[in-house]
Amino acid sequence: MDELVDLVPANMQCVEQTIKDMPVCIMNGFVRLLHFDYLSKVTSEITGAMEEFGFDWRSFNATTFRTNFLDMIPPEVLDKWFSLFAHLSEDGNTTTLDERKVCRLYARMLLKPFHMQEFLVAWQQSVPPNMNTSLEMLDGLAILHHDPPPCVQYFPEEELSPSGLERFQRLFLEKEKWSMEEIEPYARKMGDEMEMTTNGNEQSNSAVPETRNVETRSDMVQKILPEEEEVFGYVAAYAPLNEVITPMLKPFLPDFVPM
Repeated sequence: MDELVDLVPANMQCVEQTIKDMPVCIMNGFVRLLHFDYLSKVTSEITGAMEEFGFDWRSFNATTFRTNFLDMIPPEVLDKWFSLFAHLSEDGNTTTLDERKVCRLYARMLLKPFHMQEFLVAWQQSVPPNMNTSLEMLDGLAILHHDPPPCVQYFPEEELSPSGLERFQRLFLEKEKWSMEEIEPYARKMGDEMEMTTNGNEQSNSAVPETRNVETRSDMVQKILPEEEEVFGYVAAYAPLNEVITPMLKPFLPDFVPM
């Protein structure tokens, strides 16, 4: 971990906060990036065992489940998986899987240019029983093409550039026309950061140019289209720190793919 911090222009706290939400775990003192194929396999093992042995994903004892049915998966990997895809109850006794995150992972397993109806059927059949998929869960994960025949294309927001200009150039290369609802997930993180920065400046009585005042996510997205250069400059100036650090970290994180 110390070696990783030395390799990127960020302190230990920033690195730890960034990798907290990444598929990364520390094994034998080394930081490992869990390969997506391996993460998918672990997910299938976990949800399959839950179904086979009668555990309800909406409320179950994770300690009992892990001890008895998941002994073949490294504990560090399980810790990371449950931190990414589950929530512990307030009393600490029961765990609930995050329906949205699990369904999104299964969507990612399936996504490629895929006829819409075929994808929706395959997606619903792939997730654990009683989980319900919906197109809303694909926000920031996939593009919906409505031209006949309608299809779904894997297009994850987290893999786009943190630069506002580069990000939106890529978006309009992939799809010529976007609705406000479709493009909002791809601008959301930048909008959050801009709101925080604007609010912070207001509280400290700092002057903020009126042309750069972005009050809401919707306002930010609306300004992107008619005033691209101005808004892009503002977006780039306030790109979230984790979006800047994450691309720097990934080249230094060895994939963990067990034999």
